[in-house]
Amino acid sequence: MKYNSDTLELAIRECFGDKIMSDCFKRLVVPSYNISEDDIYLFKTPHHKRLTRDWKIPLWKVAMATSAAPTYFPSFQKLDHIRLIDGGVWSNNPTMVGIVEAISMLNVPLSSIKVCNLGTTDEIKGRPKKLDEGGLWQWKNDAVEVIMRGQSIGAYTQALHLIGKGNILRINPPVPKGLFELDKLSEHELLAKASHISRQCAPAFKTMFTNHIASKFEPFYKNNGANNHEPRG
Repeated sequence: MKYNSDTLELAIRECFGDKIMSDCFKRLVVPSYNISEDDIYLFKTPHHKRLTRDWKIPLWKVAMATSAAPTYFPSFQKLDHIRLIDGGVWSNNPTMVGIVEAISMLNVPLSSIKVCNLGTTDEIKGRPKKLDEGGLWQWKNDAVEVIMRGQSIGAYTQALHLIGKGNILRINPPVPKGLFELDKLSEHELLAKASHISRQCAPAFKTMFTNHIASKFEPFYKNNGANNHEPRG
């Protein structure tokens, strides 16, 4: 690992306090990955009667699990000792996760779905010729990036085919290589970029989303004042 996660955990716990999944105001699906079982792992608010397990989970644990980026942080193991890592390894662009949830669990018609898809900037870079030769050594610095980028573009393209170009707003501005890194960025440059892009995207966002009011989220399960926030199945 590159960093110890203690400081991150302290910040996240301070942010969320003792709130749990059923305290959320909106329906959420948060991807993670279970390396104990080598399988995907989804945290869900109790927005369907079948979702009986996650509602008691503290939000700070969900945040730690979904942000445990491989090569940067260790796996998160404070939830039933499961080894959880960043859901980006399989759902770097979770657009399709949201669409599938809306259709399968909430019975939302495909024709009624609109998506605002927020990226983390699109770095402009070329791929070296050495990749043409194949091999572990040639690919050691590019494999993860290529896989993550391909997965993200694939999910967006699938969403386009399902709901149509006019029903999805993708916000993922191109930036020069090396301008923003996961662990190295300038807050001023990031805010400046966000301000610029928001001016460009605001009209489309207003047209597509601001007149829509989602149905109120009423969780099927609540804590009801109990002190024990730990999941027990």
